[in-house]
Amino acid sequence: MGMISGSAVANTAGTGAITIPLMKKSGFQATEAGAIEAIASTGGQLMPPIMGVSAFIIAEIVGVSYLRVALAAALPAILYYSGIYFMVHGYAAKRNIGGLKDVPSLLSLIKSGGYLFIPIILLVYFIVIGLTLMMSALRATVLAIGLSFIKKKTRLSLGDFLDVMIDTGKRAAVVAIPCAAAGFIMGVFMQTGLAAKMATIFIKIGGGNLFLTLLAMAFPCMLLGMGMPTVTAYIIVALLMAPVAIKLGVTPIAAHLFVFYFALMAMVTPPVALAAYTGAGISGADPTTTGVKALQMGFSGFITPFLMVYYPALTLSGDPVSIFLAFGRGIISIYLISGVFTGYYLTEASLFERALAIVGSLLLLTSLHSTLVLIIGGVIFCLLILFQCYKLKKR
Repeated sequence: MGMISGSAVANTAGTGAITIPLMKKSGFQATEAGAIEAIASTGGQLMPPIMGVSAFIIAEIVGVSYLRVALAAALPAILYYSGIYFMVHGYAAKRNIGGLKDVPSLLSLIKSGGYLFIPIILLVYFIVIGLTLMMSALRATVLAIGLSFIKKKTRLSLGDFLDVMIDTGKRAAVVAIPCAAAGFIMGVFMQTGLAAKMATIFIKIGGGNLFLTLLAMAFPCMLLGMGMPTVTAYIIVALLMAPVAIKLGVTPIAAHLFVFYFALMAMVTPPVALAAYTGAGISGADPTTTGVKALQMGFSGFITPFLMVYYPALTLSGDPVSIFLAFGRGIISIYLISGVFTGYYLTEASLFERALAIVGSLLLLTSLHSTLVLIIGGVIFCLLILFQCYKLKKR
C-alpha cells in the first residue's frame, strides 16, 4: 500500500485504521501499535518495484534505468523490513502474543480481490521487458480499469472515474513540479558554484573521513524530510548532499539511496515525526513516546544506508559472493541488534548475551577489510545462538 501511495502519513492513516486496533487487541501496547504501523508504512517507499514513484526520480537524476534502481533497492529494503520483523517478533514472543485465530485463507483473499494486483505485477513486467515507462503505465492503467468491472463493488461509475482522473492529476503535479524545479535548482547550484562549495564544506566538517562526513550529511537530509514531501526533499538532498558522498568515492546509486533513506526516516523522527504522530492519533498513545518507539522499531532504517555505502554489493553491483557476504553481514547484525532492544532471540536474553550481541554486531558491521574480524563476529553469533538453543531446550 505504501509503495503505491508514496506517502507515509496517508498509508499510516489508511491501513492503520485497521491494523492498529488489531495489534492492540492482540496484546501490543498502544505506543507499540502506533509505532509499528508508522515505521512499516514509512518503508513502503523503500520497497521495489514501485517505491512511491521515487524509483523513477532516482533513475532520472542518477542517469540509470528504472530496473537498475529497483534491483539496487531490493536487498536494502529486505534488510529494513527484516529489522522491523525481528523487533515485532521479539516483543510478541516475549509476551506470548499470538496471531489471530480466524484468518482467511490466501485463496479466498485472491478470489475476493487479489486479481486487482495483476496490473501492478504486469506494470513491473512491462518495464522489465523494455517498454517505456509511459507505455507500461498506460497498459497497466487500462487493465486496472477493465478489472474493476469484474465485481459490482469495485466497478467505477462516471463520477468515480472523474474523481480518479482529478486525483491522478494532483498526484502527477506533486511529482512533476519538483522535477521541473530540480532543473532550475541544479542550474543555480552549478552557475553559482554552490554545489562544489557544499561538497567542500561537508568534507571539511567530516575531516575527510567518510563515516563522519556521512553523519554530517544525514542531519540536513532528515531536516529537509521533516518539512516537506519526501519526493521534494529527496530531489533537494540529491542535488545538495549526494555529490558530497560521490566525491568521497561512494557509488552514485548508493549515495542517492543513502540520502533518500534519511530524508524518508524523518517521518518517524521526533520532533516532526508525522507518520508516528498519525499512528499515535489512531492508537490513542502519546505522540512523542510513539515517535521514540518508532525510532527504536525502525533502527534498521538508520543502519542500512551505511551498509549500502560501505558494502556496495548490497545494491547488486558486485559478484554473487560479495553480495552474499554483504547481505549476510547486514541481516545477522540487524538480528543481533534487534535482540538487544527486545531482550529476546530464540528465548529471553540475559544482559551478558545482549552485551555479546553488541560486540558481535559491531565486529560484523566493521569487518570491511578484515576477514579475521568477520570470522570473530560470525563465531560470536554462532555461540550466542547455540547458548540460546541450550537455554530453550533446558526450559
